[in-house]
Amino acid sequence: GFFVLRTLLFGPAAVAQARPRDVVILLDTSLSMQWEKLERSFAAVEHFLSRLSPRDRFGLVLFGDEARPFKDGLSPSGAAPVSEALRFVRESYLVGGSDLGKAVAAGSGLLSRDAQAGRERFLVLISDGRPTRGELQPRALGRSIAQSMQQARGGGKPPVRLFILGVGDDAAVEVLRSLAEAGDGSFAWAREGAEAGFKLRTFFDKLGQATWKDVAMTVAGLAGIEQVLPSTAGQVVYAGSDVLFAGRLVRHLGAQATV
Repeated sequence: GFFVLRTLLFGPAAVAQARPRDVVILLDTSLSMQWEKLERSFAAVEHFLSRLSPRDRFGLVLFGDEARPFKDGLSPSGAAPVSEALRFVRESYLVGGSDLGKAVAAGSGLLSRDAQAGRERFLVLISDGRPTRGELQPRALGRSIAQSMQQARGGGKPPVRLFILGVGDDAAVEVLRSLAEAGDGSFAWAREGAEAGFKLRTFFDKLGQATWKDVAMTVAGLAGIEQVLPSTAGQVVYAGSDVLFAGRLVRHLGAQATV
């Protein structure tokens, strides 16, 4: 027969890190983001900026055909800078195309200009993941994004992690998820019409949280257990993550599984 093992992961490795964060939000303002998708995206930006701690810094880049940064550098968190950033978004306009690679390059540049030891660095991309400019093929786009992030950590600077919020029912979910996994980050999908408050909270709370990678299952007495399929191979796993394994049971062993 077959078996399924499901577990929630907790432990010392998942304790949230208390280091200050540098967060650059990349907001897609192309025409494909109009109507409800744009409203949800603005709500996400507002939510993220309001949850920054006093020690955090932030940047904001609006992108379509070109990337338009809010400031040339990072801003301190606080009521006045956040209010100014939100006004910058409200007074912006939609443009024709979308260049994801150029957006990540601009965000990586902001993080590189004033990198400080002891600070976590993140890019948060909010988009439907449907570029019309620059690199369009997923593999080429992934290479371009990886190169930009690698340049941002040159010279011994802290690593940069990529978190992605896909917006809209037509979001390129698999492409965006693969980009987030390759960027050592996380992906969430905000579908149209769905309540997004809880999803936004859990998504943003992962910034700065320690993770596991390549979680695997071992079984005492492997004879009789085969074809185990780990659902999280190569993926980042966070505290409280629901992890699922499945496999084939040739004969009953009374074996004990360990994750």
